[in-house]
Amino acid sequence: MTRNLVIVSIATQVSKASSTIMPQIIIAALLMAFLLWGYNTLNKTFMATNAVDTNSAPKTNIFAVKRLVMIVVLFLGCYAFIGFTAREAKNEIVDEIRQESSLAPSENEIISNYEQSRAYPSNDKSKAIRVIPPNEITTKFKDVAGLQEAKEEVQDIVSFLQDPEAFGRLGAKSPKGILLYGEPGTGKTLLARAIAGEAKVTFISVAGAEFDEEFVGVGAARVRQLFEVARQNAPCIIFIDEIDALAHKRHAHDPAWSAQTVNQLLAEMDGLDTNRNNGIVVIGASNRMDAIDAAVLRPGRLDRHIKLDIPTLSEREQVLNIYLQKVKISTQVKANNIAKITTGFSSADLANLVNEAAILATKANKKYIDIQDFDAAKDRIILGSKRDALNITPKTKKVTAYHEAGHALAGYLLGSNHQPLYKVTITPRGPSLGHTSFEPSADQYSVSLQQLEAMIATQLAGRIAEELVFGEQNITTGAESDLQHATDLAYNMVTRWGYSKRVGLIYNGNDHNIIPQEIIEQEVQAIIQKSYVQTKELLIKNRHKLDKLAAALLEHETLDAKQITQLLGSSTIGL
Repeated sequence: MTRNLVIVSIATQVSKASSTIMPQIIIAALLMAFLLWGYNTLNKTFMATNAVDTNSAPKTNIFAVKRLVMIVVLFLGCYAFIGFTAREAKNEIVDEIRQESSLAPSENEIISNYEQSRAYPSNDKSKAIRVIPPNEITTKFKDVAGLQEAKEEVQDIVSFLQDPEAFGRLGAKSPKGILLYGEPGTGKTLLARAIAGEAKVTFISVAGAEFDEEFVGVGAARVRQLFEVARQNAPCIIFIDEIDALAHKRHAHDPAWSAQTVNQLLAEMDGLDTNRNNGIVVIGASNRMDAIDAAVLRPGRLDRHIKLDIPTLSEREQVLNIYLQKVKISTQVKANNIAKITTGFSSADLANLVNEAAILATKANKKYIDIQDFDAAKDRIILGSKRDALNITPKTKKVTAYHEAGHALAGYLLGSNHQPLYKVTITPRGPSLGHTSFEPSADQYSVSLQQLEAMIATQLAGRIAEELVFGEQNITTGAESDLQHATDLAYNMVTRWGYSKRVGLIYNGNDHNIIPQEIIEQEVQAIIQKSYVQTKELLIKNRHKLDKLAAALLEHETLDAKQITQLLGSSTIGL
């Protein structure tokens, strides 16, 4: 095989060089044709002369000599030209081969590159398999804040890798594959690395997107290479991040070659319970479990599916304690207080929050990071950067103040039916001119009908406040996102949560399109209209509080919950 590669390489070089001598060969062929024509012409002339005058022997001899001389001269000329052309062509071919040989790899290099291409389908260093030996893995379970249930789920894998014989003393088999799935930033990669650190085994890391190639068969070759490396480093963990990109769902109409990589992965994972692959555990991570092929998720391949949720209040506090140890904070900063105002933040979001707060404190030349820096960092992450250069007219600022005061007052008056008010501001950030924040006192996993109605009322209160103060003709477009959120809540109340008596306790969505769309729209409109009337009455009764809150916003621009309580009192009412 390798000898043929060398021969083909040299033949290619010769063919390139020979293409340059074609004009000389054509000229030589024309001269040969001219020689034959000249010989034929002379011969005919001699024969005619000899036939006319047979008695003139001297003339015949002279013509014979002349004919012989001319033929010899023509032959010598053609021979010389052809020899010269052949020599020049030979020199050009030799020079071309030498030039190509100086740039082309040698025979040994060709053989080496060929063998390397068989073992490693791509020379892209970014797609290299990362093999981390046990002594370089310092991540442990203690470095992974929260995720207590997930840690308990994967403890079986750790026990198996540490002592396979003891684990299987009753005939039990350890799971050979685990799928970690959930929202981005919940710690899937960190947990997989911690499993390898606890078990003290080699950690082999790849990304699913690295198996995607434009050449047919390269992805399957990468899968074979991955498991071959794993066998050489067993016991070990193969961690495939973004496994949905590698093991995507197959469809009947797909071409046969498009599923080669997935099929190869399935074939390799089928052999995990054999002696040949003993000590190899596959861990996949994905944000889209629904995009993974069902054959990969079945028992015997990825046996366990562990969901990593957004951290709870206590878990956020644990995560923050880890990151706060790495920065200089004020004594007033408590992880619990920050955890309360970061509902819905993932572990990665919390790490980003601490870093943003440190950046803001550094730019302000502070010695320590205080709670105001964390508050500003949160606004920056959620709403965007401050827009100090924005030229806002006094009229626009007043409209914004009443709009945000309407949101804040409605949520404040609804009390226990709504999340507690955290802060209201008319400082422009990102696309918004103002913002009202509500933060739950504890994590919520379900919402009541009263709470849903209070949330819709609060969303509509900003636009209603503009209507009461400036009139219907002067209502601005600032309520677009408010109306969208209110409509989404009402739509879900009708189609998903069974809060419409007309529709009944029916789930309408996905493949269950039972209720006509016209009826759904009418019910959504009825919920919005009812909430609009009730909220408008609420703000009319408390108009003086609305004016007081708007005036305070125009003066201070930002008010927290404590300031609003001092301004309005502690009385609350319901719809």
